[in-house]
Amino acid sequence: MRIVAATGLAVLLAFGAARADDAIAPERLALAQQVLNLSGASKVYDNYNKNLDAVITQLRQSMPGMDDTMVADLKKIAIEEFNAARPEMVAGTVNVYARHFTESDLKALIAFYKSDAGQHFAAELPAVSTECMQLNITFTKRFMARFQQYIATKIAGQNEGQDKDKKDK
Repeated sequence: MRIVAATGLAVLLAFGAARADDAIAPERLALAQQVLNLSGASKVYDNYNKNLDAVITQLRQSMPGMDDTMVADLKKIAIEEFNAARPEMVAGTVNVYARHFTESDLKALIAFYKSDAGQHFAAELPAVSTECMQLNITFTKRFMARFQQYIATKIAGQNEGQDKDKKDK
């Protein structure tokens, strides 16, 4: 459940950054949208089901009691919520790009992504990102195993201390 909460928080932080009071010229927003499309960044949203399956797999590992009906219900809820939020998330991402890059930057990025190297970069980025995420997952699994071992050792030590106190009384 913590994974879902952390994922939800990350999404809110990432896409909630654009504020209505940030006035961005429509031309700059259009350029940002073009960069998003050309770079392939907008395709991140197309991989939601694949990413959701990975989250569900992690949930099943941490909550072995989840049955197939519960998994199907969770997936249905997640997909409904994502589809409802997608337009706002895309618009928020466009705003983030527009705020972080000048009009000149956006035009240069468009030129890059229209070049052979830019198109190759955009085509390879999903695979590169997936491989990099796998590196993070490997680290996270090692860290979590060590973290859980540490907590279990501390809890066992506290329980031993409590048992000793009971015997002394």
